[in-house]
Amino acid sequence: MPELNEIMLSISTLELNKGLDILGVLKQGLIGLIFLLSMMAFRLLSTEQKKDNPNATVLGSISKYMYLNTFLALVVSSSQFFGPLPSNKEYALTATVSDNVNSVVVCSKSHLSNRIVLITNLENQSIIQAQANGVACGDKPEMIWLSKEHAENLGIVNKSANVTVLAAQPGQQFTMFKG
Repeated sequence: MPELNEIMLSISTLELNKGLDILGVLKQGLIGLIFLLSMMAFRLLSTEQKKDNPNATVLGSISKYMYLNTFLALVVSSSQFFGPLPSNKEYALTATVSDNVNSVVVCSKSHLSNRIVLITNLENQSIIQAQANGVACGDKPEMIWLSKEHAENLGIVNKSANVTVLAAQPGQQFTMFKG
């Protein structure tokens, strides 16, 4: 089946997704994955339909695959209404500027670890959004370390500052508007 090999090659080289930030979409969680799978099914369907003699078996398989994606999208999007309500608690922390990090780093034991966080400098009310990476931290679970770039964006001029941190729910991020 040369058609299937061509399709798999184009998927593996990401020819189907030119101009799309795949990692950005996948960071949205399961709904991002479902979006990519649905987009791939649509592209496969349109590719197969453009052929002079489309294979009915392949079209049927793609159709079933699209129904499965629709079902997954409904289950994933509706599951947030049936689960516990997420808590958006702000945490007051001391942010330390470090030369050893190139991002935002929190204790791996912290619930902020590997989440998108919104950090507010209490002195000047500057806000940034960043991915908080977790590291082993020993006995300092309520610490946050910032890179020099993130500290500059927050307007932190000393080696440390008091900040508030708000974590997005897993698979979500904040929408920020400049006013």
